[in-house]
Amino acid sequence: MINNQIGFTTNPSQSRSSYYCTEVAKAVDAPVIHVNADEPDILDKCMKIAVEYRQKFKKDIFIDIVGYRRYGHNEQDMPNFTQPLMYDKIKNHPNVFDLYSQKLIQKGVIDAQGIKALHAEFTQHYEADYKKVIADQFDNFKQDDLAIRQIKTPALWGKSTGVPRDILSNLFHKITTWPSDFHVHPTIRKIYE
Repeated sequence: MINNQIGFTTNPSQSRSSYYCTEVAKAVDAPVIHVNADEPDILDKCMKIAVEYRQKFKKDIFIDIVGYRRYGHNEQDMPNFTQPLMYDKIKNHPNVFDLYSQKLIQKGVIDAQGIKALHAEFTQHYEADYKKVIADQFDNFKQDDLAIRQIKTPALWGKSTGVPRDILSNLFHKITTWPSDFHVHPTIRKIYE
């Protein structure tokens, strides 16, 4: 399991009734290995143990990879609103790439120039792929897909709610307006506007 609960906007104690997200493993009597996502070498060992376990015992095993989301879980999410203290720590915590790079340099596996070259190579690869995506002339509306047809013809979704426009407009006004003396975070203000 990719357990990036540390970066989720809900406290773990409020999002489930158990201490670990892998408690479901108890239902199938499966062992669980908890591993820090900042430790790729240890994760690799855990993966090998899990594969050996499955091959030998023909049973399930869980690996709980505990990490964090540095930037939240989507483009609109800013977890520093809901988890400011935690995100202050995350902001100052080195990322896995930097941690692992330092480890490899200390072990003499590669030097700083080699890391820089690898980083440049991967960045170039990603940039090239990104340019291909941007240049793609794919047209969603030419696809014969029910979801796309429903977007083009909302009546295909089923009967509308029939809520009058003035009621909806009044509701939208109420949920997007705040008192003049209330100070809203600039990013949240921008989202509402």
